[in-house]
This record gives sequence, C-alpha cells and structure tokens, in this order.
Amino acid sequence: PKIGQTGVTQSALRPSGTGRFDEQTLDIITNGDFLSEGINVRIVDVQGARILVEPVDETDYGGSSEASS
Repeated sequence: PKIGQTGVTQSALRPSGTGRFDEQTLDIITNGDFLSEGINVRIVDVQGARILVEPVDETDYGGSSEASS
C-alpha cells in the first residue's frame, strides 16, 4: 500500500476494519472516525502493518447523510 492510494471500505471502520485497494484487501484504521461500508478512502500514512486512511470526501462519513449529488 502507498500513501495517496485510494480504495473503498469493505466493512464499517469503528475505527478499524477492512478496505479494498486495487485487488488487495487490507486491514485499515481511521484517526478515530467511524466510517460506513462502501466509503471511498485514501491512505494517508503507513507504519508497518498500520494503514491509516481518511475519507476521500471529508463530508462522506456514511450513515444518514442528507446530502444530494
């Protein structure tokens, strides 16, 4: 995994879970944010096996969003 690489959450991140990056499923974690399954995320830091991600769209936290496209 590389910093800046984007993927999608495969499970809810509370704050850790799994995500799909290219053809690879990885264990990922947020800075404490809870994210729903299916959220686009970007890798912001990699320290050994710890892969830190953030939502690609900072307003995209899933759940009961009322945002329109």
